[in-house]
Amino acid sequence: MFAEYAGDNLELLQALRDWEEYRRAGRPIRTEKGYQLHCNDLDRLAGDDAALKIKIIEQSIKRGWQGLFALKDEKPPEEKKEKTSRYDFAEIRRRDRERLKRLAEEEL
Repeated sequence: MFAEYAGDNLELLQALRDWEEYRRAGRPIRTEKGYQLHCNDLDRLAGDDAALKIKIIEQSIKRGWQGLFALKDEKPPEEKKEKTSRYDFAEIRRRDRERLKRLAEEEL
């Protein structure tokens, strides 16, 4: 089933075989219909992009998932939010320096 689905793309075929082996270790896919449904999920999530399909399969194996899901960290750059801390570390360091300076002056 997977060989037919992957066609000439050996990397995709290997990823699908890795997925099959991974699933056997947990809850195996027992029917051809089950394999077909997973392939349908890949088509829905990645269209004709074989590289993206491989990444999706690898993500599921890596995270221990039983299903195939959209990549968690695949967002266009403009949609990625910069992580900002609620702390102003430069200000914290400045205050620490001032406090240490005052303590040093008090000891003299």
